[in-house]
Formats: sequence, structure tokens, C-alpha cells
Amino acid sequence: MYSLSQVRGGWQSPCRYHLPDPLNSFQDSLRVRNHDLVDMSALQLLTEELRVNAGLAALDLHRQPWVHVDRFESKRAAEWLVERLTAICREKKRRRLEGGS
Repeated sequence: MYSLSQVRGGWQSPCRYHLPDPLNSFQDSLRVRNHDLVDMSALQLLTEELRVNAGLAALDLHRQPWVHVDRFESKRAAEWLVERLTAICREKKRRRLEGGS
């Protein structure tokens, strides 16, 4: 499992985001396609949004890992994180329109 974390001067920033590995667990296989967002509470969704933003902020664009979406598709971490943010925004909008949480 890859982790996006910032290390400077020997300390590790709390801005850490674990990238999904669909072969690692069922939960990661849901995360890699953003299918886990529907089951999150409003607070979990907000927390995930903040974590993704922190992961993007800590990302070194010149040395970023790949996210393996499936056997034939891989994406750079930044691309996947932006797609994750877009999916979070869509889920929040869907809930507002339905009058949910």
C-alpha cells in the first residue's frame, strides 16, 4: 500500500493519504472506483474530502506513485485523487438534491 506523506527534517506530517490497492482488500477495491462513498456518513465524507486535499497538497508531482485501477488501467496518484474529489463533490450534491445528509 502506498502512502502519500510528507517527510521534512525527520518528522512526518499528519497529511497522509493511503492510496488504494484493489488487490489488498475488498475495501480498497471499492475505494479505487469510488464505490465506497455512497455508504459514508456526512462526517466521513467530509473527512475523506479533507484527507484527499491533504494528500494532493503533500504530493510530489515529479515522484508520484501509480494507482492500479484494474488489470489494464493505472493512473498517476494526482489524477486519481482529483477524480476522487470530483466523486466526493458529486456524492455531496446528490445528497443535497435528495434532501439527505
